[in-house]
Amino acid sequence: MVQLNNPAFSTPQGLSSIRPTDCLDLDAVSRFTDDTDQFAELNGVKAQSVRKRYAQTGSYFGIRPLKLANRRLKWPHVFAAQSEAA
Repeated sequence: MVQLNNPAFSTPQGLSSIRPTDCLDLDAVSRFTDDTDQFAELNGVKAQSVRKRYAQTGSYFGIRPLKLANRRLKWPHVFAAQSEAA
């Protein structure tokens, strides 16, 4: 039962209420399949190297993981290549 006159239930004019599940793009989420150990093995480094780089910069050479609700990281199944600078 929604109370129309209660300000706790109203939204600002022009804004719709958004549920957290509305922002989930399942196609994008399904790309994140590897845990940190698998991602590190694919890239030929130790898992601790990936964790350290993520802690320092928030990514591993530009690749950002998906942070799950249980604080674990899921990485996309990609090879991190060094970008060529001219």
